[in-house]
Amino acid sequence: MSGITTTRVQPLSRRARRERGAAPESKTASQPRDSKTRGAGSPFDRLGRALIAFLLVAVGVLCFVFEGELRCIETEIQAWIMNSTGLAETAVSSVNNGIPAVTFHANGTWISLRLIPQCAIAVYLGAGCLLSAILIRAPRVRRVRLLTALAVTSSGLILLNQVRLLVNGVMFAEGGREAFNWAHGPIGSTMMMLGVAGSLAVFFALCIRRSERRA
Repeated sequence: MSGITTTRVQPLSRRARRERGAAPESKTASQPRDSKTRGAGSPFDRLGRALIAFLLVAVGVLCFVFEGELRCIETEIQAWIMNSTGLAETAVSSVNNGIPAVTFHANGTWISLRLIPQCAIAVYLGAGCLLSAILIRAPRVRRVRLLTALAVTSSGLILLNQVRLLVNGVMFAEGGREAFNWAHGPIGSTMMMLGVAGSLAVFFALCIRRSERRA
């Protein structure tokens, strides 16, 4: 008969098992974290973000200071759109009582649409630049994505405001003052509110970087 020998093995203590299992995990987990934060927190990165923020603030302030000149540019664009689409027989950029306007001839009548500061795009562009200047300081926000989001949303708002001006002119030419009041009031306000809300959604979707999932 063969003999059977038994050896008593003493189990590891709870503290020894914890130290033995946690040591390699802490070493591997710290490596990717250091590599991710090394570039975002560098002095050059902070300096670059500060310079971009300064430039965005300067552009935003200039939009408010030179909003009158921007309104003149808007009326020139609107006159070009009316002439190109044939919605007006003749359309020119003009000044009506000191206010930039687009004057066009349609259905045998000359109509002048004045672009007041409340209806101009300058306030939206200036606010977008100031918002971007605040967000650029966050390390989570990538600079290229932020500037791309600002360019896309600003272009969309400029186009939307031109469409609103065009609707106002067409409604005035076709339906008179009452139709213009509807286009300028409820319809135009709703268009701009929806446009601003959509632009904010697109802006944050483009500029905010999603955190990577850990494997």
